[in-house]
Amino acid sequence: NYWAITVEYSNINDKPFINTLKEIVDYIDNNNIKKYNKKDYSNLVSILIKKYPKVDKGSARKSINQFIKLGFVNTHFLSYHRLSKDFLNATSNRKRQNIFSNIFYSNSRLRASVTKSCDDSQISFLIKTLEEVGKLSREDIIGLMTVIDLKKIRKGYFDKAEVEKAKNYAININFKDRKYNQIRFLIKFIKQLEGLVFVNKVLYFKEDAKQIFGED
Repeated sequence: NYWAITVEYSNINDKPFINTLKEIVDYIDNNNIKKYNKKDYSNLVSILIKKYPKVDKGSARKSINQFIKLGFVNTHFLSYHRLSKDFLNATSNRKRQNIFSNIFYSNSRLRASVTKSCDDSQISFLIKTLEEVGKLSREDIIGLMTVIDLKKIRKGYFDKAEVEKAKNYAININFKDRKYNQIRFLIKFIKQLEGLVFVNKVLYFKEDAKQIFGED
């Protein structure tokens, strides 16, 4: 139980990322999906394998699933985020980053999947925690990835003591070595978000980092 964010493509500006999303959005538009069925999922997998011959079925499934986790597409393929087409039509990397940030902040559900919905917003929890504590080390973020019952956290964030406890828990269960790919993917997506910055592997809001470290 953790924030599962295994993905096939992690660079939001690369053609495989953009084109895979386009295939999914086009499929939803062209098929008027009212209820999830395995046939639609299988058809999408086949389309992606045909478009990207080097991708096997497992990789194709992963590439579809990642857009549900990131918030571009909703569970069961019934709809997609209102900004997904704006992302596809973006004419610059900067604009694409802004749109990605909006989608990821507002609609990402890292524990969701094609068939499993999730009401918890892990990124909202992370951002609210960052607002509370001011900064999060890479180890702090790894600790937060083990926190799954977000509905039970009424205030919506962790304080410093709770972050420290989560960090120590992740260390004790050797989470870092067991889930290094998922950690790497999450950190990479966080780096692509507007308003955040890593300084010496510590996450800050940009305005705080400028105040602490200066423009450099």
